[in-house]
Amino acid sequence: MKYSLTVIIPAYNEERTINEVLKKVASLVLVNGAEKQMIVINDCSTDNTEIEIVRFANEHPSLDILTFHQPVNQGKGAAIHKGIELASGDYTII
Repeated sequence: MKYSLTVIIPAYNEERTINEVLKKVASLVLVNGAEKQMIVINDCSTDNTEIEIVRFANEHPSLDILTFHQPVNQGKGAAIHKGIELASGDYTII
């Protein structure tokens, strides 16, 4: 049985590290050919996190990456709740 996994990645002021995190998650090979969806929630970062997320998504069009940018910083919990709301996988991890 084929399944899909959603990986929620909350981000706040992660300009220096978000690219590496996204690369590592993207490179994960799931068992039994499972599909992977990445949801990146930018919680109104004040640095260039949003630019880095968009750049990564644009450079990897074959990946299932959904990005959402909170208009106001609401904290990690709210970012996770938004990610769950947007998730379409059979399973979800954070």
